[in-house]
Amino acid sequence: MTKASVTIFYLNPTVSFLIGKSAAIGLGFDYILGSAELERRIELPPVYPGEGQLRLQGDGNGFTGNVGFLVRPSERWSVGVSWRGRATVDVEGKATYSAIPESLAAVFPGGEVSTKLRLPDNFSFGLAYSPNDDWVIAAEYQLVRWSTLEDVEIHFRTQTANQEDFTIIQRWKDGEIVRLGAEHHVSGVWKVRAGFFLDLVPSA
Repeated sequence: MTKASVTIFYLNPTVSFLIGKSAAIGLGFDYILGSAELERRIELPPVYPGEGQLRLQGDGNGFTGNVGFLVRPSERWSVGVSWRGRATVDVEGKATYSAIPESLAAVFPGGEVSTKLRLPDNFSFGLAYSPNDDWVIAAEYQLVRWSTLEDVEIHFRTQTANQEDFTIIQRWKDGEIVRLGAEHHVSGVWKVRAGFFLDLVPSA
């Protein structure tokens, strides 16, 4: 494999409800748009020198949901948790070849291709503290459950001896993200924000 990329967009309408004076719950629906591209080297029969190149391109959509809960135990503290569910994006597209001798075109026909992109669920926990009316300090921990992903199976509509379904093995570890930030009210409508985050790479 020489190159792979996935682009995901979430459209996320939400509603929220107050629970008493110090808590709220939010519910959301996620409509997901996804696109994927893969380029892979292809071994040619021994009598042909060099390698061919396979390119897969496709897009699709999927659905999931999310829920969040916020509570303010005091005027200075806020605590929140949220969860977004797993999703499957059904991708359909096209396979094309390059650097393939004309005499092999019949066994490398390309054409329609499909796969499923599985996206992990994730959980977030956050705290915010306001020591006075001019400052807010916030911290968040997020767990992304990449380890739950299954292998990616590529399906060709047209099968030949040289164009067969194949599987991309997934061996991910869970990802963890830590964020810390602060907001300072300077004057009037002006506020200054700063922060940093640590994103641990989820690869095996």
